[in-house]
Amino acid sequence: MPIIRAILEELKSDNDWSAKKSLAACCLVSRSFLPLAREQLYRRVPHLASFLVHLTFSFTSTENGSLSSTELSNYQEELASLLVACSRLISLEFFLPRLTSPPPMATALKQALEGLGSRLKVLSIPEAYWCDGTKDVLEAQVALKSLSVDLSDYWPQKQLRRPSFQLQHFSSRYSSHADVDWKAVGKLLKASRSTLSVLRLETAHLPSGSVDDLNLARYVALRSLNLTCYLYDNEQIQEVLELISMPFVPFSNTYLLDVLLDTHSLPNLKILGLDHRSQAEDGWEAPPRPLKELDTISEAGEKRGIVVYWVRGKG
Repeated sequence: MPIIRAILEELKSDNDWSAKKSLAACCLVSRSFLPLAREQLYRRVPHLASFLVHLTFSFTSTENGSLSSTELSNYQEELASLLVACSRLISLEFFLPRLTSPPPMATALKQALEGLGSRLKVLSIPEAYWCDGTKDVLEAQVALKSLSVDLSDYWPQKQLRRPSFQLQHFSSRYSSHADVDWKAVGKLLKASRSTLSVLRLETAHLPSGSVDDLNLARYVALRSLNLTCYLYDNEQIQEVLELISMPFVPFSNTYLLDVLLDTHSLPNLKILGLDHRSQAEDGWEAPPRPLKELDTISEAGEKRGIVVYWVRGKG
């Protein structure tokens, strides 16, 4: 190496010397020149990860299409390294299969997700798989505007502190078989009462004793509500809503007409999505509405400037 350096220094004394041409010629003679010539001959290209703003992960197994807990555990270190390299990331989504036994969150991955807290604006977690780490990851977020989560037995529940972020969009699905404390969701939404504009909840039922946490009248910025569950107290629906979609709630015709004929009810409503079935008189089976009733309800909405569309509900 000293001899090579001496040759290069000697070349510099020549007035007609061209660094790149001479270094290239030297490299053709011997590879020993490469370590010294690399910086001048090759342009340094930034890591592609530094350009990523939106990132989506979808994990599947190459064998049978499903993902085992062991495979997911093995991926976590690689995922952590990638997240650290994504210095401009503001949107992160996970698409993972449902696991019966979720693995614990790796320390490296947990730290990488927490490190995104100052800039991450969109986060989608289809299942709180890493129950021991999800709570800390959520509490580390301060810039989050949109959050989508699937609620299950692995949800952090009561241990979750009031977050620092204020959401504009919140979406969740809630397993009817999971024993989830809905107050944990209430904590997520409490900090967003002045900012939340879109709320999507897909749930079989709202646990008793938690209605106060979901009093929608407190969410003054709410403009769009998509609620797939059994109806709870109608008085809690904020009057400034412009869009409501309740595709699996078979309201009675009388109830719908009373709401639509009352001009003080939901005065700003523009779009209303409803179940095509009517309320069952007994049992769980809800019969389809006759065409005449569909037309009557649609006409009542039209008189108020409300577009009513019918969705084919479950059953």
